[in-house]
Amino acid sequence: MKRFMTTVAGLTVALLALPLLGLLQRMPWSSLGNPLTNPATLDALRVSLIVSLLATVMVFLLGTPLAWALARVSVPGR
Repeated sequence: MKRFMTTVAGLTVALLALPLLGLLQRMPWSSLGNPLTNPATLDALRVSLIVSLLATVMVFLLGTPLAWALARVSVPGR
């Protein structure tokens, strides 16, 4: 079982990392600063950060009490 999980973890890392490495390899490094100073890009990054922070807070506020309740209450079929 340990070998299977190691293989699955390795494949998952490869599937996530290889496309990013391919993009970094083909990217022209001289023009890296141009998109990062674009106002539309900065707005998109700000919105992404705000949405991810709000989602994290909501999951924490809803998930923690629900996890506590599920751990304390006897659920049929468990």
